[in-house]
Amino acid sequence: MTLSPTKCKRTRRTAEDAKRVILDAAERLVSRAGPAGLRIQDVAAEVGLTHSVILHHFGNREGLMRALNQRVLEDLRLSLKNILQTSNDRAPDVLEQMLESVFTVFRSGLAQRLVWLGSTRLPSDEPSSLFFQNLVDVLHQHRLCLSGDTTVPREDTQMMIYLVAMAAVGDAVIGGDLLNHSDNTAEAASRRGFRSWLSRLLQAHLNTGHATTA
Repeated sequence: MTLSPTKCKRTRRTAEDAKRVILDAAERLVSRAGPAGLRIQDVAAEVGLTHSVILHHFGNREGLMRALNQRVLEDLRLSLKNILQTSNDRAPDVLEQMLESVFTVFRSGLAQRLVWLGSTRLPSDEPSSLFFQNLVDVLHQHRLCLSGDTTVPREDTQMMIYLVAMAAVGDAVIGGDLLNHSDNTAEAASRRGFRSWLSRLLQAHLNTGHATTA
């Protein structure tokens, strides 16, 4: 009896599955080579898809990078939402928990990707720009509910978030060079000390009212 070779049934991915697989591969490649080293052909080879399929889903390399940022920003949004919902709103460590989440996400590669994308000014509809504007709205409303002071301007909350974002970018991109520790344990302790100091600074500002805006 002659046996015919068995044909493997090819699994068809949904569009969402394909995007997830592509983003997973792109994340791995960016972590190894940095944002400037991301090439569509390398991602295609990593996942066994054609160059044109990746372009179909993301448009170009910049579109793929923006999708990576949108994914990690969504993880950050869920993390901050969980902190706000599960923590005692007036506990002294809430701000420090939030800073830890933000700094961790920026250190995981978001800062470098934002710097790369931001070599030209980010458009107002850029996912990261929209994310931070939405974050300002959410945290400002949360602040108003806690303080009961409806005169606090949204701009003051925006400036606080701007300060945190800039600090997180700096920590991720040049923090190690500025601290100049030869020992990783000492560097980690210095970074934790800075986050603790920053959380106390922000808490003091929240406790003493808001800055006068022009």
